Amino acid sequence: MATEDAILPEEVWLADKERCDVVVCVKERQDPGPPFKKRLLGLQVTNSPAESSRARIHVEKKQVQQPQVVMVYTMSDRLAKSPYFRVCLKEPWSKEEYTEDGCTMALTLETLLASIQGYKKCIEILCSSQPCSPYMFSSPSEALDIYLASDHLLFKECSEACMDFISAAPWSSEEEKVIHGTFANSSIVPSREVAARLGLSKEKPVSNLKDTLWDLYESCYYGESEDAYLPCQLFNLIEGVLKGLSSTSRSNVWSKKAISEFLYEAANDCVEAMKSSLRDEWMLTNRSFLCWLRMTELLLELTDGKESVMAVASDDDLCDFLLPALRVLTDKTYPPRTENAGTVRQVVKLLIEIFKRVATAKVILSASARTSLVKRWVPWFESIRTNEKVCEANDMPILKAHIKTVIDTLGMDDGELLNILAHASMRSEYFLEGGFRSWCSRLDQS
Repeated sequence: MATEDAILPEEVWLADKERCDVVVCVKERQDPGPPFKKRLLGLQVTNSPAESSRARIHVEKKQVQQPQVVMVYTMSDRLAKSPYFRVCLKEPWSKEEYTEDGCTMALTLETLLASIQGYKKCIEILCSSQPCSPYMFSSPSEALDIYLASDHLLFKECSEACMDFISAAPWSSEEEKVIHGTFANSSIVPSREVAARLGLSKEKPVSNLKDTLWDLYESCYYGESEDAYLPCQLFNLIEGVLKGLSSTSRSNVWSKKAISEFLYEAANDCVEAMKSSLRDEWMLTNRSFLCWLRMTELLLELTDGKESVMAVASDDDLCDFLLPALRVLTDKTYPPRTENAGTVRQVVKLLIEIFKRVATAKVILSASARTSLVKRWVPWFESIRTNEKVCEANDMPILKAHIKTVIDTLGMDDGELLNILAHASMRSEYFLEGGFRSWCSRLDQS
């Protein structure tokens, strides 16, 4: 036993003054034993008849200056519950080898993965005659600390008990952050249940969320009337989840990924359903169209929306379905339908966002797709520009700038586009104003 006036290191953990039951060294021992047995936790086992039936592990902090070791008054077969100590109890550190100082065995660990208290509690459990149980722990934080120590010391039963408690116990937000950081940023592998709870499973549960959303979607659009949900209920549910995700700082949000994939696939399903519907003014109340419109808006909020932008730019069937119904609002043969104005206003906002993303190269389209976007949609914008029910005056200059930028990115070998620009100049159209002169200027500079 070391005395207090001996030369000791900066910080060790000592038990009572009479006997040193457990001492964990922070610094490496000066004489750690054979190189192939190097550890950072010192352990000294003394076969004392009076103390062989139990371990006395009462630890307090004390400033000293010489290496101490962990001294446990217990029987070696209890330490053998851990493969770590079972290996260390073999030759050359056997009772026969060390008899001069009470059958002493010295070990050291190179790193501490848990707190000193975690190692102390782990050794206390290791030396106990009671079986390991999840009921031994008082909080997830304590169980995590002991788990890190028991995993380090290969004490499997204790590790499993810790994991069982962590997986079942409620976590505070701070505890969840610590637990997630521990397993996400290290090579330590949590149990399957804890990994699933943290979203750290090797196979992310994206498919489960997608399947659930598809089930709700099919109930909205294909379910029996008495069992079906309203589409607005589905979108309220999705928007509520996305609102919660907007406050998280995690860069890799799997819920967002699952929702994005679902929205893309469901939007395509809506397009296929739209193609089999009547292409007239009643399309604006078509359930598949309204669903596609909202899903496309959400996709543009969540992602770059490349697929949605591409569809609006160059999907012939989709555009041939949308444009006839949208033109109804400017056709004098039809009475104005004020109930559809809000829907068309949504379409206008959506198309403005699409032109913005193409103009700023947030979405990269081929030259033919950019040309198609201009040819299809600019004439329709021109026809509704003065309709205050569907167009906000402040949006029109912004849209005009985006259209000009897109046109400036196009090649000069498209005769049809040049023809459109020329006729637009003759009619003094707002969105393509100056487009023909700009084309000629580019030709002179080439």
